[in-house]
Amino acid sequence: MEVCYPYVAVALRTSENIPLIEVFDVNNPKKKKILYGNDSSTEFIDVAFSNDKACILAQSGEPDWFLYFWLWNKGKKLSVIKTSNNYGGEILQIAVNNYETSMVIISVIGSSILRVYRYVENTLKLVNQVRTEYRCACHTWVSKSRVIIGTENEKILVYENGEFISIIDHELTLNLSNSSPEQITNPIKINAIVPFSTGFAIGNGSGVISIFEKAEDSQGYYKKNHDEILETSSVTSIAVHVNKKGLLVTLKNRQVYYIQVYVDIEKNIDQGFEYLIQPFHNGSIIDMDTCIWKPIIVTCSSDKTIRIWNYQENFVEVVKHYEFDPVCLSLHPNGLFLLVGFHNSIKIMTILHNDLYEHWSANIIGCKQCIFSHGGQFFAIIHGSTIQIYNSWTYNIVWIVRGHSSKIRYIHWSKNDFQLFSSDVEGTICVWNIPDKKKENTLTLPGHQFTSAVFTPNNQYIYITESSGKIWKFDDKGLVCQIPQNIELNNLCISNSGNILIGSTNFGVIRIIYINKDNNQLIYYYDINVHSGKITKLAISNDDNLIFSCGDDGCLAITNLRENSTTIVNSNQKQKSKRYFSEEMLIKKPDLQAKTEIINKLTKKVNIMIQKKDEELENKKIENEEQMKALNENYEKDVRNCELVSERIKSELTENNIKYQNTLHDNKEKKEKEINDIKKNYKTKLNNENAKYKKLEDDIERMEINWKEEIERIKEQHIKKMQYLKDMYLKKIEDKNQEIAMLKQEIKDNDSNYKESLVEIDDNIEKDTLKIQYIYEKKIIQEKELLEKVKLENIDMKNQYNEIIKEINFHKQNLANVSNEEKKLQNIIHNLENDIENVKQEMNNRDDTIREKEKRIYDLQKKNHELEKFKFVLEYKLTELKKQIEPRENELLKSNMQYSQMSDELHQYQYQYILLDSQKKNVQIKYYSTKDEFKEYNDISNFYAKLLKKIRQKLNEAKDDMEDPRKLKKHVLEFHHSFIDNFSMFDPYKFDEEKNMMKKYNFYQCSVDMLKKKIENIEQQRDSENKNTIEEGNIIISEINNLRKEVIEKRIEIGKLEKEIEKYNRQISSQAHRKLYRRSEKLKLLPDIPRDNSLVVKEPIKESNVNKNKKSNKASTLHKEEKMPLFSIQQSKKNEFNNNNNKLEFNITIDSKNNNILVCDLDNNTNNNNTNIIQRSGPNPTLVSNV
Repeated sequence: MEVCYPYVAVALRTSENIPLIEVFDVNNPKKKKILYGNDSSTEFIDVAFSNDKACILAQSGEPDWFLYFWLWNKGKKLSVIKTSNNYGGEILQIAVNNYETSMVIISVIGSSILRVYRYVENTLKLVNQVRTEYRCACHTWVSKSRVIIGTENEKILVYENGEFISIIDHELTLNLSNSSPEQITNPIKINAIVPFSTGFAIGNGSGVISIFEKAEDSQGYYKKNHDEILETSSVTSIAVHVNKKGLLVTLKNRQVYYIQVYVDIEKNIDQGFEYLIQPFHNGSIIDMDTCIWKPIIVTCSSDKTIRIWNYQENFVEVVKHYEFDPVCLSLHPNGLFLLVGFHNSIKIMTILHNDLYEHWSANIIGCKQCIFSHGGQFFAIIHGSTIQIYNSWTYNIVWIVRGHSSKIRYIHWSKNDFQLFSSDVEGTICVWNIPDKKKENTLTLPGHQFTSAVFTPNNQYIYITESSGKIWKFDDKGLVCQIPQNIELNNLCISNSGNILIGSTNFGVIRIIYINKDNNQLIYYYDINVHSGKITKLAISNDDNLIFSCGDDGCLAITNLRENSTTIVNSNQKQKSKRYFSEEMLIKKPDLQAKTEIINKLTKKVNIMIQKKDEELENKKIENEEQMKALNENYEKDVRNCELVSERIKSELTENNIKYQNTLHDNKEKKEKEINDIKKNYKTKLNNENAKYKKLEDDIERMEINWKEEIERIKEQHIKKMQYLKDMYLKKIEDKNQEIAMLKQEIKDNDSNYKESLVEIDDNIEKDTLKIQYIYEKKIIQEKELLEKVKLENIDMKNQYNEIIKEINFHKQNLANVSNEEKKLQNIIHNLENDIENVKQEMNNRDDTIREKEKRIYDLQKKNHELEKFKFVLEYKLTELKKQIEPRENELLKSNMQYSQMSDELHQYQYQYILLDSQKKNVQIKYYSTKDEFKEYNDISNFYAKLLKKIRQKLNEAKDDMEDPRKLKKHVLEFHHSFIDNFSMFDPYKFDEEKNMMKKYNFYQCSVDMLKKKIENIEQQRDSENKNTIEEGNIIISEINNLRKEVIEKRIEIGKLEKEIEKYNRQISSQAHRKLYRRSEKLKLLPDIPRDNSLVVKEPIKESNVNKNKKSNKASTLHKEEKMPLFSIQQSKKNEFNNNNNKLEFNITIDSKNNNILVCDLDNNTNNNNTNIIQRSGPNPTLVSNV
């Protein structure tokens, strides 16, 4: 598991041995991501997050040892690399360099190897590889380039940039009393290592934490600060606390400690350690009990301890260790006495404030259960097949219950303590009357094993659980009913109301069952997953709010019954529960006397300290008064000085204000004069520009008149061409009918070929089945031969095993004689024992392979029978498919006829669309050309205006020097040199050649890019349409019928639009709306479209280009089977059409703002242009207007 707040990554393994990693978000527990590996390993050894929390690294186990690198948010696997060598060396741990933020650096450690990888160019690349003489155990990064490795023999290795720097000997100073002899003689393994701000900490197998800090030398090596000896159990992991001032340590015995990190090396102060939460059990919890008067729970565990838990304040009150395992226990209702059963005795202890004090015991061997009564006046003990009932105050035996023939398994008191229930192993149930000392009821059910029982609050009924999962309900007369359950229940308890039964299972689930008391029927139930193993004991609090459970996992769980149910707890009930528990506590007399003595000593010390502090306070008051007097005198002096300074500043301010007002008055007069001069110059410029603007308006009116004449000519040409196209397409329809007849003949030929191929397939199937039978028979013979070889090898391995055993006996005899060579021979014996285990494993593996081979032979025989059945099924399917093919072929012929007709109509509309688009673009291109000319005219006028200004300036300068002939001569020479010699200055186009070239270059480049994009789109459409033609064959038939209907509707819409256009043209012809028409035509018909969206075609269309366009259109509609026979006919018809239209010229422009297409058709002979506006509102373009 790896934690990187707020994310947690957990490596798991499914029941099918599939390894996976689940990533959880702490803030949103439902949100998770699952990552899978793709190798043959069954687990992930280690998991780590990257610096930015976006990636996860995971190391898989044997035999592949792959390192995975995921982008876990998207579930994307970025890289995979094998970290082990070719011989399959073991990998132990991975670590990420958190100090390097620019890239991801990962280190992998094996038994005697260190490898460093870097994520570069979407792969993990090996950067460094180091081999060591020591066996490595763990490692971590301390800086950007330094790695520290912990070994199995108390050595710490330091590497920097892949080079060995130094070695640190980790010598421990252990107490001989606490340490075992193995720890003294054998080296201790370093299990965990973690870095912090000033150094690093390590944990070893003996429960010792050693803290190292950086030395003050120039090399920056480390030296030990101090050791913290926690327990004898080994350290499993270490982490830095959130406050970065301490360490969290987990041990093998399930304990968690907090250690304060030591900072100052010079001060030898031991900060110590403490439990992070509470000390936990180191083993399965055997028994548990609660009481009524106090909020405590008592548990006993296999770790030979008894612990008392306070569930109201959540802490452990008492922990007591024993030499033997406690078997059972029971807590007195007042919470002051405890009954504990051991294997050879039973004891009663008083619960003190910090200890358990034994004051009575009895030698009873084999006690499995002991229990106090609900009132606390009796306690019962199971002893074999008898029950001993004692008085709790006198410890005398009240009654020895005899009546069971086998060992008693379970006993339980009734609520009024008048009855006692017992059940044995053979299935007999008894209810005993305690005051009368007699048996009330007995029932024997052989074959049934009852695990637990409970009395109802009114003591009328008994609920008993069986190992099979049933709940039996008994009364005084006998069986009342059964409540079946789908899981096995091992413990049972009941609420004080009697409506709720609570049961526990062997796999950690608590089931809460609601029962109707009137009709004894099950209302509903629900399960709560609490433990990871078997639940050993179950109990409920007196107020029915809490459920207590303990299990083999060593956990004590407290669940709130009210939160999990639909009922609500009132605030009054909570207040009562707080007042209910008693706060009394027992203590020994010597302990009390010792504490009172300590309190008296401390009170004396406190009184002395109070007197000293009072004297110190009086002295400080006197000193403070003297200081206050001195401060007040200094303060008065400072105030006087500040008043003098403020008077000086005020006088300076008055002088500065007078100067500032005078300067403002002068500046205002100057600015007013400048503003009047600027206004006069500006009026003259406005008059000149108004005159220019009027001239430009006259030119625009003339251009509009010429445009209207050209548009009328284009309309006439368009009408003539439409009539010509109608005649030409009628001829094409007749040619298509002839092609359809040719296709029918080809389909008949294909049918005959299909029947012949079916006959050939039948012959091939019989041959294939014979081949398969022959191949599998060969495999069976080969596997039998392998089985014989394996058996012979097993015999050889057994002989080798016997020889090895003889050698071991021989070595044991030599060991008794040779005492000096004991150490060497011990190593040899360990190696030989490992070989023996390997040989046994190989023998077991060989036996498994023999069984697998026999299973394979049986499976192959089954497959032969299945192939024969499959052959019979194929023959039957062939006959059915032949019957289904015939009606489908007839339907295909009809659909092909309809398909060919509709394809011709589609070609007509597509060609019309291209022509209209070209005409629109021609009109728009002319508009752009006039717009550019207008801009050039403005640039020229601005250029000459600037020249005139320069000439006037120089003439004015010469005018001032008219009296001085020398200066006038200089002005004339400068004028001649600047304007007459450099005559090129008067050419505005010479300076703007580069600008014009760039404009042309950008224009042509944009047009080329548009053409390339369109060509790429056409090629992509061809590829996609060729793939989808077969699948869309049946769909096209239905779409063609819909297209016919749409064509008829579009024709009607076109007629309506033409009428509206005629009305609109009539309105425009009136003189009153001329000016509005000019501006609307600029905005609507000729919008300011960028040249990137326009396609210009100024050359006549060649035959090859027309053929390409038509082929691309037909590729999107025709079926693959109809392309080849129609190609020659289509090409001849295209050539006829192109011969008539070799001189066709058109321009196409797309209006992206209004979603329109402008097509302009130019006729070179008549100089007439036709422009059409087509709307691209849907998949089928519609004609909006014809200009």
